Amino acid sequence: MKQFLLFLVASFFASPSFAQQSEHANYKPVVIPYNAKWQVTKPEAAVYRRLAYFPDSLRNISNLSSLPSTMR
Repeated sequence: MKQFLLFLVASFFASPSFAQQSEHANYKPVVIPYNAKWQVTKPEAAVYRRLAYFPDSLRNISNLSSLPSTMR
């Protein structure tokens, strides 16, 4: 009986971890380069780099201010 209860508890904690993996399956990493004043710059002039994850639908957008207000 103790083994069965341990199995139930372990499966309860294991199932949410699988759900989180499928949720982020369509997100891709993007490196954003910043200069010393924390302004976005060209990769060659970067002092800092930030790794961000964007959904595939936003991957090719060049100006984030042009997004609809519901996506900001």
